[in-house]
Amino acid sequence: AVPADQTAADEVWKAKVRVSDGQVWSDWFWSGEVMVLNTNPVGKNLVIAQELFTTEDIEISFDLDDVDNHKLNVEMSEILWTRNNNPIQNMDGQISIPSTMTSKGDVWEVTVRVSDGYSLSDNTLSGSVEIINSAPQVTAQLPESITSDQNLVLTLETNDSDLDTVEYQINWYRNGFKAGQFSNLTEIESQFLGP
Repeated sequence: AVPADQTAADEVWKAKVRVSDGQVWSDWFWSGEVMVLNTNPVGKNLVIAQELFTTEDIEISFDLDDVDNHKLNVEMSEILWTRNNNPIQNMDGQISIPSTMTSKGDVWEVTVRVSDGYSLSDNTLSGSVEIINSAPQVTAQLPESITSDQNLVLTLETNDSDLDTVEYQINWYRNGFKAGQFSNLTEIESQFLGP
């Protein structure tokens, strides 16, 4: 017997044999051929975040062990996605899901059978990620200058990728000190502005 570690996938082996009865040798005989087949890889090390914000893409990575020393072939690996237990077939085969396809509260699950370019692993890797609320964004702008008879108006622009209604919390500061009486106002009347 030839030890398995002395063979490799895609090799063709045959034996040439003769026997002796102690006095005479037989003619040589050729055995049939046998091709060493690929051993299925073993998938390992699936990496997927447990939680992501709605503004973040889902990304996975994985690896394999392969006794034939073949390299991971991501394109031939079987990657299947579900969102909230519903198959998302148009994303099958992808190692990333764009954030534009996610919503807060979604649970995305992936299953992977890795490929070595010849066959798929017998084992299946799986993982899931929950999509959580992203913080809203705000920009605030004051006019470059005003006169003492003009109101001071704060212009706010907000963006919430989750399409939630945003609430404001506004604190005003005069000469570095908090002016609490104007909290949450977007406009301060000119009569309250000092010289």
